[in-house]
Amino acid sequence: MVPEGRIREGEHELVQAEVALAMAEGYLQNLKSRRTGRVAGTDRVEGVRPGD
Repeated sequence: MVPEGRIREGEHELVQAEVALAMAEGYLQNLKSRRTGRVAGTDRVEGVRPGD
């Protein structure tokens, strides 16, 4: 049987990994939006006025 302290430590490591993954996904999305000129999370394109 695994000691309870080790289980908590493993849960903490899992949370840290999930946070790191979320940050990496956000960074990747930011890079993609910069490449396409799109503002992340919107359909807006930077530097282009409506009707252009």
